[in-house]
This record gives sequence, structure tokens and C-alpha cells, in this order.
Amino acid sequence: MKVGRLTALWRVIKRSLKFHYDKKSRTEMPSQFSEHFNREYWDFLRFVYSYDERQTEQLVQEKRQKHSVVLIVKSQRAKDQLQERLLRLKNCDN
Repeated sequence: MKVGRLTALWRVIKRSLKFHYDKKSRTEMPSQFSEHFNREYWDFLRFVYSYDERQTEQLVQEKRQKHSVVLIVKSQRAKDQLQERLLRLKNCDN
């Protein structure tokens, strides 16, 4: 989902803090993983903040060249609607 820079940063920080205090908040993470607010973490935040339209467009073009379907979802509502449609399609196939 395509979101603004500050929203993306906030989501990363919020998820990190939540995991730091509650390991059960991210069940996909290995039990031995520990969140570190070190240089690598700050570099990752810088990457998230500086990720720009050119990189997004380059990624889209690469996927299209491989004949992949590319959907760009720009809001939470659009994401929810897409998920709902995909679930309905999946249920129709069963």
C-alpha cells in the first residue's frame, strides 16, 4: 500500500515499540529476535523516509516487464475493498 513518508515512519516506529514491549505482538518474528534501536535501525528509518516515487515506478516497471499484475493501493479504504473482493473471488472458486 502506498502511504506518505510520515505515515510510513510512524507505522515502523509504532510496530517496533510495540514489539519491544510485547513480543507476542509480532508472531511471525523468531522468539530469539530482539529489537535494537541501533545504527541499522536508524539507517532503515532513513531508507523508509527517503523511499521515493522513482523507486516505486522502477519497481512497478520491473514487475510489469515480468508480466506480473501490479496493483497500487493508495488508501486504507481501497485496501479493505480490494481484500473484500479477493475474498469473494476466493470463496466463489471453492
